[in-house]
Amino acid sequence: MLGAPHRRERQPGVAPLRLTPHGGGRQAGRGRDRAAADHRAHAVGELLRPAALGLEAVGDGVARRRREPVQPDGEGVAPRRGARAVVVAARQPERDERRGAGDEQDPDHHRAGSYGRVSAPMAPPLVSILVPAYGEAATIGEVVRRVLALEDLRLELIVVDDGSADGTADAARAAAGGDERLRLIAHERNRGKGAAVRTAIAASAGDFVVIQDADMEYDPRDLPKVLQPLLDGVADVVYGTRLRGGEPQRAHLFWHLVGNRFLSLLTNLLYNTTISDMEVGSKAFRGDLVRSFHLVSDDFAFEPEVTAKVLRTPGIRLYEIPIAYYGRGYAEGKKITWHDGVKAVVALVRFRVTKG
Repeated sequence: MLGAPHRRERQPGVAPLRLTPHGGGRQAGRGRDRAAADHRAHAVGELLRPAALGLEAVGDGVARRRREPVQPDGEGVAPRRGARAVVVAARQPERDERRGAGDEQDPDHHRAGSYGRVSAPMAPPLVSILVPAYGEAATIGEVVRRVLALEDLRLELIVVDDGSADGTADAARAAAGGDERLRLIAHERNRGKGAAVRTAIAASAGDFVVIQDADMEYDPRDLPKVLQPLLDGVADVVYGTRLRGGEPQRAHLFWHLVGNRFLSLLTNLLYNTTISDMEVGSKAFRGDLVRSFHLVSDDFAFEPEVTAKVLRTPGIRLYEIPIAYYGRGYAEGKKITWHDGVKAVVALVRFRVTKG
């Protein structure tokens, strides 16, 4: 209404401001603040009382967790804050009743408890050592003895006699002395190194597979060193190398050295790698990897073929380890010739441009 005095609407919960002379309003406000503070302090004190926290007083200023009463039938009261230990204690007899008499006699049973028994340690990986042999009666026995003497490896030794007529198989069997780790396989006729290695790969069961020549040009005692990157899990394939130094090396036949370096250079150019000794006879692989290759070469072309298929595998981890080399001359039984070098060149190019 026009001319009526304006009244300010009072908001709910808000006390009207009353003015008193000589600062009385300020004093009254301070009194109310002190009363509110006292009320809050009292409320906090009530919340922090030992009884509210599940504690009981045991001395001046000292409190401990209050124990909840246990019902006569052994059942704990409903769990609440501060009563955990009582409930666990009340349930212990139930576990004791469930344990059988046999468990009482087995002190290790309760130690395992609900976590189960301790599992047996995992067996070390199995290593399959493959030895293709043709006409190596003079040296196969020493190879077999040195392989079986490798104490730090769980191994199987697979010797493939590739149609020998000089008693190679008998020499290998005699050197093993009945050791069941030796498996002897015989080809009815000579088919070549590649065929013998393929037969051995197909018969292998190892987590890792190593090829070891039968002529003692490579010492089997170097095998643990060649295997180490595989055992460490950092490699998929490891080649020994005669051409990086650091180990005993018999002087190479000159043209053999030139041929090996040329074939390694060609391998590096075709497959974008840096290996130093493609033709080396000491090679180690993950077992599942080498068994997955479709290998077809029967002769010494096996070396470039398997190298090509390794290097064409995406993400392959190939390492080289220097090894000792005790080379032979032709008078001592060496078999590889320049004809095999020409076949190696053809194989490197062939498996670079073809699939499979």
